[in-house]
Amino acid sequence: MPVYVNCRFLSQPLTGVQQYATGVCLELHRLRKDAVFLAPPGILHEMLPIKTTGFFRGMLWEQIWLPLYLLFHKRGILLNLCNTAPLFRKRQLVTIHDLAFEKDSHWFNTTFRRWYRFLVPAIVNHSLKVITVTETVKKEIMKKYRISEDCIVTVPNGLPEMDYDHITPVDEPYIFLSGAGNPRKNARLVLHNTRKILDLGYKIVTTGTIDRVFRDSQPDVQEGVLQMGYVDNRKYYSLMKHASALVYPSYYEGFGIPILEAIALGTPVIASDLPVFRESFGEIPVYFEQNNEESLLHAINQAKTWSRTEQQRQKVVTSFSFRNSTYKLSRLIDELSDIL
Repeated sequence: MPVYVNCRFLSQPLTGVQQYATGVCLELHRLRKDAVFLAPPGILHEMLPIKTTGFFRGMLWEQIWLPLYLLFHKRGILLNLCNTAPLFRKRQLVTIHDLAFEKDSHWFNTTFRRWYRFLVPAIVNHSLKVITVTETVKKEIMKKYRISEDCIVTVPNGLPEMDYDHITPVDEPYIFLSGAGNPRKNARLVLHNTRKILDLGYKIVTTGTIDRVFRDSQPDVQEGVLQMGYVDNRKYYSLMKHASALVYPSYYEGFGIPILEAIALGTPVIASDLPVFRESFGEIPVYFEQNNEESLLHAINQAKTWSRTEQQRQKVVTSFSFRNSTYKLSRLIDELSDIL
């Protein structure tokens, strides 16, 4: 039975969710000859043998054209990898990475939040299976939408290819703060302590721009902070590789891809103490109490003596593989195909 993959994500910037979808699709293309990758016109990233179809783009393509196209391909299963899916399609798998839109009304604009609060319960309850990336989020989905455990399958994240420059892009020691334009990432906690962090011997380098779905949260420019905005992958990984530490002070996450990337690159990690981070990364990061300034500063100071062994780091890194995750997903598709 063919697998149709919703590749609307290829018309979006490649952030965490889209990187997950990309990693899965590249492995799926290698693994299955019956995978068909469907996308709207005007894709930004050509990394797969894409079948472009339709006249709409964005949400209209996903909710109108894609289900219309699939009316003529009823035998296939539709795979959705980025939190959204057609409302009127039951023969599909839907991936929910987190429930951030349910957590805080200040993190997203009103239109986006209302749409997700309407869409996600509907697709969760009418799809063949729900996919998510951690056991922590799996439990949240079960509790929030009152669905049974056997309706949800955990398919973990993996590592993308990481290319970087071997010469540091910043001359002075710095800590790296990604996603500064996203209020959920809690960049303000770090930036409000710039002077104290400078006293510890570090500048702060930030990346990330404000997406239109987020509420305005642009941190103020200040001395000691180098705001890079949007950077390409090579620059991003160069900044991460040569940082004295990655600081990841999020209020809430479904996984935490930058933490995994930093561990793989050998960069010390300072992270807010969230259950999902403990589940995925164990004791590799230096944790601090969520939203606690003194605890954050203490953790940054501790990072100077961060000494995780190569064996400890590799144990975490090798537990996350897009190849292994896609094998698991492919077996699920075959099991469903046998009973449909």
